[in-house]
Amino acid sequence: MSESQGEAKRDSDQAVGRREPLVDRLRRVWRNSIRWKIVAALVAVSVVPMLITSQIAASVVSATYTDNVQSWLFQIGRFFLASVKRGGEEIGLAMGAPEMLHRVDRIAAKVRSGEQLPPPGPKQAAFMGALGFDLLTLREPDGRLIYSNLPVDRLERLPFEQGTEVYLYRGGGKVLMMTGHERTVETSTGPVHVFAGAFLDASFIQDIETIGSLDMTLYYPIGGTYRQVYSSSSKTVGAAPSAEVLAELADLPRGSYLEQDGIEQGASIGILLPVRNGAKLVGVVACALDVDLDGAPIAGSNRLLWIIFATGMGLAVVAGIALSSLVTRRVERLAKGVSAVAAGDFTQEMPVEGHDELDRLMIAFNAMSAQLQDYRQLQARLRRKERFATLGEVAAGFAHEVRNPLGIIKTTAELVGRKPDLTEADRRRLGYVADEVRRIDQLIRDFLVFARPAQRTSTVTAASLLERGLGLCGDEIARRGVALDVKDASGGALLTVDLDQMAQAFLNLVLNALDAMGEGGGSLFIEIAPPKAGNLSFLFRDTGPGIPPALLERIFDPFMTTKAHGTGLGLATVFAIVEGHGGWIEARNLEGGGALFELTLPIAIPAS
Repeated sequence: MSESQGEAKRDSDQAVGRREPLVDRLRRVWRNSIRWKIVAALVAVSVVPMLITSQIAASVVSATYTDNVQSWLFQIGRFFLASVKRGGEEIGLAMGAPEMLHRVDRIAAKVRSGEQLPPPGPKQAAFMGALGFDLLTLREPDGRLIYSNLPVDRLERLPFEQGTEVYLYRGGGKVLMMTGHERTVETSTGPVHVFAGAFLDASFIQDIETIGSLDMTLYYPIGGTYRQVYSSSSKTVGAAPSAEVLAELADLPRGSYLEQDGIEQGASIGILLPVRNGAKLVGVVACALDVDLDGAPIAGSNRLLWIIFATGMGLAVVAGIALSSLVTRRVERLAKGVSAVAAGDFTQEMPVEGHDELDRLMIAFNAMSAQLQDYRQLQARLRRKERFATLGEVAAGFAHEVRNPLGIIKTTAELVGRKPDLTEADRRRLGYVADEVRRIDQLIRDFLVFARPAQRTSTVTAASLLERGLGLCGDEIARRGVALDVKDASGGALLTVDLDQMAQAFLNLVLNALDAMGEGGGSLFIEIAPPKAGNLSFLFRDTGPGIPPALLERIFDPFMTTKAHGTGLGLATVFAIVEGHGGWIEARNLEGGGALFELTLPIAIPAS
């Protein structure tokens, strides 16, 4: 063989080696690892017994999986019933809103005056949708219907779980179940009985239809026959529970459920949950989750099963436990999360590890929890804003009525104090009067911030605004030995603010942080975050003990204080100033200790 032929053969061998890297890699693993030799030996020894005992392992997994899914479905059913109750409560709160009361007063006045109301249009539909209403009716005290945005033939309240308001609506050829609230409202033309409600339809629980493998159905007796009144999916729903099943449900102890019959074995898992009004059964919630276990009938005799079980015990038990843990641990975690959400904790977030049905269920759960958390925060912010608006009106009237008499008292005390024939004790008492009048006047000025919007506005950079606020408290920070760390990531963003009011807000936040850390020093971190969505946030973080959880929801309420000599207006003043500038402020505790106050303001719009 010539030299050129040898080189060609070597090149050909190298090309074959490059075409088979996986084979070479497997050979190296086999030669260098005893672990894979043991695995191969165990597989070779146990392959025949494991083929026969796979049904036993599958049965263990299926039983564990079914129990956990049924437990989770029970929590989902309770969450649905809690949502029905909470829907009526939220409608009741929305009915007390000033805009709602004004609209009811206007409708009642027009109807009672004989004025013809225009048919409901898109604007009214948008208003009703924003409040979460589908139906709004007004009746005279004698029960006569004077207004309804939908045709109503009959509306009656149905017995349901304690504290839950549920109604049956008949109108426009439809028979629907709804949750709502009714109350008597005093209007300018006399009392009127108002009802507002939301239908139990596909949109009742937002995004529930995204959980494609879940089906939840509510059955309720209408005309003596149980009928479907709600379904979370568009799938074909089975027949209503039979009389025998209803009798079993009526006898179940509280906190129990019944396995749902009539579901194809291995295709889905379902339960029936009783709905009681006191001790009486008034409804049934059916929950089902599609699964795919694909079980196969076990082969062989009992003797063969026991022989196989004895020879393959160790491997079968380990495989069964591992497989059941792999499948059910996420369901258990999800069941705990649903229980927490049903109890009112909307901060739950489930880890997503893959792309299967349970992972999609966890993604939908996380989205639902986040929406509920945002809704609760928005609702709390709106309630607080309404309280401060009312407080501002009270503050303005109070200052007007009190300041004039206080001025007279102060002037009279000063004039009497100038008389030469007064004793020293009388002069001292008159001095007390003048001092207390001045103190009350100062308190009124502080209180007026709730009624006074931003006055003299200027457009400044966020950094200069913070510098102005820190200039008022720099000496106090140094005196207490607190380390100050300021970071600016605003990029020169501009804000249009009342400089005096915002300086007062920053001063109150810094003094609050210093008081929380005490005289022993600590660290105060202030950061101007990058602009986001047209807003700019100032973050004030201290190393104090944090805010007591019981006070966290009411930390910005007027006169809320934990200090022995505080007025409780410091943080309330900050809230009023920030709201007056079109921003908002939130407080929360940090995991490592300390509190964080996030103050957000809208960025100034550049002049055209």
